[in-house]
Amino acid sequence: MICKLSEEDIEQAVGIFAQYPKDFNSLGIKRLKEELEEYAGESVSLETKGFFVEKEASQVIGLIGYVMRPSNEYEITWLAVRPDWQRRGIGKGLLEYVEQTLKNFRSEWLKLEVPNDPATMNFYSAMGFSEELSEFSERNKVIYKKKLLAFKPTFKAGISGDGLWK
Repeated sequence: MICKLSEEDIEQAVGIFAQYPKDFNSLGIKRLKEELEEYAGESVSLETKGFFVEKEASQVIGLIGYVMRPSNEYEITWLAVRPDWQRRGIGKGLLEYVEQTLKNFRSEWLKLEVPNDPATMNFYSAMGFSEELSEFSERNKVIYKKKLLAFKPTFKAGISGDGLWK
């Protein structure tokens, strides 16, 4: 079951990321814990920032986080699934849940930065993300971007009989 992160979920969620020392060093884990504690302790609009967990029998088995950037694009900031729960669609489900949430906010683009790792890159490609060239590549990271919505005008422009736009 996917639900919004609560204070009770923080230790288990941080523990998931700690199981991936190759991808998340101790400074990153510390930053994640601080970010989760700050989020759980304040009232933030999901339109600005969000953290969701997947739970199975009260155990956190996956976490995803996102934030709106100043460019009005959303970015996935954290995503991980417990190793013993991988390859069961948990990451896919979390990502699809956030995508739907962001579509409700009329978000057009979603992006993320991932390690230059074939399995990770294949996962995001399969989820419809495209690799984007960026200045982050020197950190051995790859930027992926996905179009969530194709905006269409909600009105039909034209000129009325009195010469005004309608």
